[in-house]
Amino acid sequence: IKEIIKNYENFSILGIVPYIKGVNKNISLNETLKNINFENNNLEDQEKINNNIKLESLRNIYTSIKKLSNEKKTYFFNITSSIPEEGKTFLSILISFTFSQMGKKVLLVDSDLRKPKIHEYLGIKNEQGLTEILSEDRFIWKNYTQQIDGYKNLNIITTNNLGLDPIGLLSSEKFDSFIEDVKASNEFDFVFMNTTPVIGLSDSLLVSNKSDRDFLIISLDKVPKNLTYEAVKILLESYEDEKLPGIIINQVNESTNLNEFEYYDNYYSYLFSQNKYQINNLEIIKKLSNKLGNFKKENKFKNLKDILKKFFKK
Repeated sequence: IKEIIKNYENFSILGIVPYIKGVNKNISLNETLKNINFENNNLEDQEKINNNIKLESLRNIYTSIKKLSNEKKTYFFNITSSIPEEGKTFLSILISFTFSQMGKKVLLVDSDLRKPKIHEYLGIKNEQGLTEILSEDRFIWKNYTQQIDGYKNLNIITTNNLGLDPIGLLSSEKFDSFIEDVKASNEFDFVFMNTTPVIGLSDSLLVSNKSDRDFLIISLDKVPKNLTYEAVKILLESYEDEKLPGIIINQVNESTNLNEFEYYDNYYSYLFSQNKYQINNLEIIKKLSNKLGNFKKENKFKNLKDILKKFFKK
């Protein structure tokens, strides 16, 4: 944590989220929310709040973000990460729930058109959403919002992976119109856009261009340092003004260390996920990834460069 703060001292470190046990698709999100006291609507009970480190860490993020948004308008925030599996989707949900519980009107949009997961975590319908909004000739975005019982301040727009071109949709005039229509409605204080990772994909940069600020999730012991630096560099080079991304430090697991092989496997899975035009490529990559993994174990290699040289010579 000290190293991250030192390296990004000119950026806004919005908060640090501790490890939350049991956060995965097999655990009900409602159960997790209960564990961090979202079900406790009595926010005046300071003893319960102060004794709950996880909830307090999320409230600190709320305070940090609120300082960045002192004007009376609808703020759009792009939540992204360097690579897959850093917990950005779950954090997008937790941050949205936190803001709604603090009395703010929130819209959470699953802008990940390649591998949408918000509906899975929340257990809600995903029949229509952002994809339809951006692909249909006529749309009324309000018809695509959903709510969860007990969270009246939170609206959600999921997304359907229909095999359409994500870049084309996110760079379209319809996406611009969607952003402007939501702003003009004045129905929300904050809109959180959960997008793809930065490295290797330009989707998040397209959303970033329409957002007031980017929030980059950095997961401790999960993402290689050089990839975090690369993600920050990509974001900074994409900005037309002098804005800086906000940093949220996240601990995905109690003890994790993503090696090079896991990164490439996750990345290619993300890139080619559910795209009917690239199924064959995905199968080839999976086979290559498996072969690399087995070859690594057999020969006790540690470096990806060395194993690739040896592998392709064999």
